[in-house]
Amino acid sequence: MISQGAFLVSGYAVNVGLARLLGPADFGTFGVVMSLLLVVQLFVITGIPIALQKYVAENVDASRLLLRKTLPWHLIYSFAVFGLCYAAAPLVAKLLKDQSLAFYLQIASFDIIFYGLYKYYLSMQNGLHQFGRQTMTGIAYAAAKPLAIFVLIYLGYGITGAVVGNMIGSIGGLLAGVLIIRFPEIKSKLGDIPFFRFAFTNVFYFVGLQLLFSIDIWFVKYYQSDAVVGQYISASSMAKIPYFLSLAVSSALLPTISRASKENDEKRVQDIVRIAMRYWLMLLAALIVVVSSTSTSIVVLFFGAAYAQAGAILAVLFAAIAFLTFAAVMNTILISRGQLPACLKVVGSLIILDVLANAWLVPRFGSIGAAYATLAASCMAIVLSSYFLLREMRVIMPVVSAVRTVVAGAAVLAAAFYFPVFDSYLILKCGALLLGFVAILFLLKELNVADIKRLRAVVVQTND
Repeated sequence: MISQGAFLVSGYAVNVGLARLLGPADFGTFGVVMSLLLVVQLFVITGIPIALQKYVAENVDASRLLLRKTLPWHLIYSFAVFGLCYAAAPLVAKLLKDQSLAFYLQIASFDIIFYGLYKYYLSMQNGLHQFGRQTMTGIAYAAAKPLAIFVLIYLGYGITGAVVGNMIGSIGGLLAGVLIIRFPEIKSKLGDIPFFRFAFTNVFYFVGLQLLFSIDIWFVKYYQSDAVVGQYISASSMAKIPYFLSLAVSSALLPTISRASKENDEKRVQDIVRIAMRYWLMLLAALIVVVSSTSTSIVVLFFGAAYAQAGAILAVLFAAIAFLTFAAVMNTILISRGQLPACLKVVGSLIILDVLANAWLVPRFGSIGAAYATLAASCMAIVLSSYFLLREMRVIMPVVSAVRTVVAGAAVLAAAFYFPVFDSYLILKCGALLLGFVAILFLLKELNVADIKRLRAVVVQTND
């Protein structure tokens, strides 16, 4: 969470700064380029790197052997994906009816190599349970990226500077990862594991998942003006906060459940799932309450008055992506249990629904239609992922806990809309909403002293 917190601060510093410095139209162009780049990067960062999180955790004493076996293939594959992206850039720009995208996407494509290697070493640290070193590597990336981008923007390089600065951030993170990782001595042989089969299948799941965060942007780009695209991307960047936080949850769950499953400790697996899903639902509910009731104020505070119309989009889109990330965490649990085919079915079904919903809603309702299309796909994601998780483990989280959390969130959200006392004081209103949410959870006995002790223990261990 500390690492993802640094990543979030870095990312939003970049988005907020660029939104103000570039204006809605150019910021929209930058956002579209980044959405395209991220989908392509996922072919590199979710195959071998995600497989490392699982199989290094299960074969710690043979981690050096895994490095020797996988790093050369990762490099070859990264260069191949880079070449394809560079060559396809003009065609993609033509499909989106903006030829300027080709130039920026070709420059941005060089980051595929460096970001892929950065993620490789980050995942290796994760599999080794070197969470402290993983955090330092993530912070190095989070610090280098905005520094490089704003220096280049200050020098007058505009969108090109922002794209190149993004790549320099990846280089900074990569250097930190290479320098601080520590491998244990080889004490065992590497058994026969389906590493590359898992990695290959994994790519399609994560690319499909990312498409659900990008399809709406591309439909808005196709049907709306550049200024409207900039408005939508400002809302989308804020709405992705739950997704980035979920990466911290997922990166802890995947190696932990994989190891417990290998040791046949089924009780520990079920305890981990119940605890993770319970706290994750409470966190998401709290975020939805705060953001949905203050969306316009938040957008204006961070992006400026020119983006005020994005407030209504943010209110819908934040809830949509929060639901989607809840399903994504459930899918991570399924992946750790070897149920990747089920996750592929979920994502494949959602992509079809998302495309159809956007194709129908965006031409009729504009950018807000794209947000509602994402919300429809997200609700279906929870239904499908819950079904497969229940079929696999017979556990998600106690139903009573889910009901109490939803009731607390709904009560505070209703109060925020019916009693807009603090609307002129954003920080005060957000604090009051959070306190109200926590108070109701205590009254409903969903939160208790044991939860406080657990949180205190985590903080003490982190400080140690």
